[in-house]
Amino acid sequence: VNAMPLLEEEEYEALADARSKQRAMRTAERSENVEDDAPLHNLAQRLVDFVSSKWFEGVFAAVIITNCFFLGISLEVSSQDLSSEPPPGFKVVDYFYAALFAIELILKISVQGQNFFCLLADRSALFWNYLDLVIVGTSIFELVFDLILAFESDESAAPTQTRLLRIIRIIRVLRVMRVIKVVKFISALTSLVSSILSTLKSLLWSLVLLLMVMYVFGILFTDTVIGHVKEMGLEAFGDSQLLRHFGSLLLRW
Repeated sequence: VNAMPLLEEEEYEALADARSKQRAMRTAERSENVEDDAPLHNLAQRLVDFVSSKWFEGVFAAVIITNCFFLGISLEVSSQDLSSEPPPGFKVVDYFYAALFAIELILKISVQGQNFFCLLADRSALFWNYLDLVIVGTSIFELVFDLILAFESDESAAPTQTRLLRIIRIIRVLRVMRVIKVVKFISALTSLVSSILSTLKSLLWSLVLLLMVMYVFGILFTDTVIGHVKEMGLEAFGDSQLLRHFGSLLLRW
């Protein structure tokens, strides 16, 4: 009778030992996984620290400023000789800057993830992110169209080349948006732009009020002139100055 409780107690202890061993094995496996993932975690953290550092922003601020000077120089050289294309070195430098902007964009997306596209907490950062997308996108399109033009050198592709050249000109005009990024790194310019944007609503309503005032006085003056013409008869139509300035509501505007 007394052997059954002892046997059950021994079985219970054995079961408890087995469970504790399983827990120990699971803990060891988790620690091994953590140790295996530690280099990747450290690398990701270093990448986040690098992209968020002042050094990273300073380097690409210098890239943007030098690119602004390069755009002006290349345009000046092109304007001196309209019959020929810019030197090949200018195209190489332009591709180099485009590659740097693409690297910056890839690093930011890899660090921020989906917050790069929908960071609602900071609208200004979201604006700069989408501006980076537009800049890199236009550079990629320009590169693709340049490659297409390079391979289509026969005379039968002349209409296609003409259309592509027009598209490339439009895309090159959009490169001036790179200059806008300079504002991001100069606090005084950032404050000035923010002040201008904050006053746009007031400016819009001021324009509406101005148009209303002009419309009201246009109606008053035009109605007065029409009454004067009717009272004076057809002879009043000979007054060209009167009709020129107050002959209709549109002229009054």
